[in-house]
Amino acid sequence: KKHYFENVEHFENLFTMIFTYLPPHKNISKITNLMIIDENVNKNQSDKILEYFKTTLQKLEDSLSNYIKIERMLPRVVTDEYNNEYILDDMLEYINFCICGERQKIILPNAPMFLDCLLGGKHFETGMYPRIDNQYIGIIAIEGFPSESYPNILNALTELNFDYRFNTRFIFLDHYEAEKSLNKYRKKWQQKTRGWLDQLLDRPTRKQDDHAVLMVQELDSALSESKSGMIGYGYYTANIVVFDRDNENLEYKLKDIRRVLEGLGFLSRTETINSVEAYLGTLPGFVYPNLRRPILNTLNLTHLIPLASVWAGEKYNPSDKFPPNSPPLMQVVTSGNTPFRLNLHVSDLGHTLIFGPPGSGKSTLLANIFLAWQKYPNAKIYAFDKGQSLLAPTLATGGIHYNIAGENSSLAFAPLANIKTESEIAWAEFWIETCLKLQNVNITPKHKKLIHEALISHTNTNSTSLTEFVSALQDNDLRDALSYYTISGTGGFLFDSEQDKLSLSNVTTFEIEDLMSLGDQYIVPTLLYIFNRIEKGLDGSPTLLIIDEAWIALNHPAFKDKIISWLKVLRKANVALVMATQSLSDSAKSGILDILQEYCPTKIFLPNPEAYKKGSENVLAPYDFYKIFGLNDVQIGIITNAIQKREYYYTSPLGTRLFNLALGKTNLAFTGISDKVSVKRVNQLYEQYKENWAYKWLEEKEINYKRFDNSKKEEA
Repeated sequence: KKHYFENVEHFENLFTMIFTYLPPHKNISKITNLMIIDENVNKNQSDKILEYFKTTLQKLEDSLSNYIKIERMLPRVVTDEYNNEYILDDMLEYINFCICGERQKIILPNAPMFLDCLLGGKHFETGMYPRIDNQYIGIIAIEGFPSESYPNILNALTELNFDYRFNTRFIFLDHYEAEKSLNKYRKKWQQKTRGWLDQLLDRPTRKQDDHAVLMVQELDSALSESKSGMIGYGYYTANIVVFDRDNENLEYKLKDIRRVLEGLGFLSRTETINSVEAYLGTLPGFVYPNLRRPILNTLNLTHLIPLASVWAGEKYNPSDKFPPNSPPLMQVVTSGNTPFRLNLHVSDLGHTLIFGPPGSGKSTLLANIFLAWQKYPNAKIYAFDKGQSLLAPTLATGGIHYNIAGENSSLAFAPLANIKTESEIAWAEFWIETCLKLQNVNITPKHKKLIHEALISHTNTNSTSLTEFVSALQDNDLRDALSYYTISGTGGFLFDSEQDKLSLSNVTTFEIEDLMSLGDQYIVPTLLYIFNRIEKGLDGSPTLLIIDEAWIALNHPAFKDKIISWLKVLRKANVALVMATQSLSDSAKSGILDILQEYCPTKIFLPNPEAYKKGSENVLAPYDFYKIFGLNDVQIGIITNAIQKREYYYTSPLGTRLFNLALGKTNLAFTGISDKVSVKRVNQLYEQYKENWAYKWLEEKEINYKRFDNSKKEEA
């Protein structure tokens, strides 16, 4: 994954607002001081201006924060590995980026100095094609607008696959200045409504310039809106700045930008003679350079400024139960080559539902989540797999893989071994009663008493096997029913071991496909015991619990109760429960849909060409189930048109995003295999080479794994 992201360029949008204030002329300030009584009249004029600027800036921040998330660019103290402290200034870093086109940390010196000592520092060449150091500067100016606008009209620019800086400069006018400027335009158009001779002689005429009349009417409307205070006006300048060391590449990028703008109905110009002025006009604080600044109202401004972009996910894992600034679970890719930081957690709740029809890529997604989770310190993973899709990832990372009830499997349980405490005895009673119910035994209070007495005797004699427990039971019906699970019965090979052969490591996978074919009499006791062992090992470490083919748990009453309990309590133990199933109907018809929706804030939907298929009043279809999970028609359309085995649709209260796992050959060699031939070969290599099997596997796949030590050229 690291090699992939280093080899392929990915882009993320960064939005910055710079407010510039031009203080009034000294003469105006003197007149104001004569007319207004101010208790701070003796205060230095510069201090008063600075105080006004800070107060206004705070008001702006308070107002804007009601609608968008903003963060001030302020100096911050950082400490290096030698415990030396430095002050970094984010605002100066951004201004320097505007000048040079490169990101560079700006360290504030201990001794105060002027900004020209900290910013720039590059050789600048003027001309029609200016350069700064060895980089050419290309500038696109927007100078014509479509007849109508709408919010985020320039969003298509976010799909471009190269770096650029889209600069919007807006010089706000007060109502008096705005009306003065609008009246100038009105007079010009008014003069064009009639010929000059008719105006000179002031004689009526039927010949009028209809376009000029229309423009006068529009300006009258604009003046009315300005006087009403509904909207404001200002001088608008929009430029897109691109840096590139190669002039030909720069020309290609500029043409690509103009193509997008023209497709949206804008007129644009590649600056040549005006290039230096245009470049200076994009720098923060430069309000005079570049005379291309038509008057625009604030309503149109809101449509033109980039207020929305591709959501790139949370920068850090949002759970406070993880170490501070923990990385996101995975780096994946979304539209426009924008990286998407995939997290399962919303706050400290990481429970997740994954829905996808067969063949849509569910196993590959689970395998990548399985691998990515292991980056966290002291991470634990317990996975219930179906189809051996997690065999290779488990063995490759040194985990333990159990194929329960599978061919050549030596796994056998001793569920009643090591029963010591009251809580363990209570769980053992529940497990035994469940086994009896599966044998169609109606449990009575008398049975409960006999089971409890037998367990006490079992514990006192340090017995371990199920056969020993059955022999202590004082009821023939109970003994006959439980004999099914002893060595004398069909299930004894799995449940009647004298020593428990289940060992849990930090990474443990249980393959349950063979177990599922045996029926509830095997499935339920097995999973209940494993669940109990897992719960005992929860210690607050970041833990991932994966249940593939979750329809088993959702359709069985005993499992359903366990799922409800887990969803409510596992969050406190820092456990993320991930349940994957093929059909939304399994969840919708489970009877606990409200609990699933409340406690699983994150949902990942896999491509489904049938997602838009609607049902009737009596028979629900996929479309209806997607609606039940809160998706709208646009989102259902995204799922319908998404590419199978490649794209996934993430939804949570934090946002929604269609993403691509961005997998290369090496990753797929471990996460994209579940066919029987590959699984058999992996088992053979593991038996022969043990922990070195993965290298042999990559060699057979003709993947040069040695390049990962010293090369950064190819994907992982």
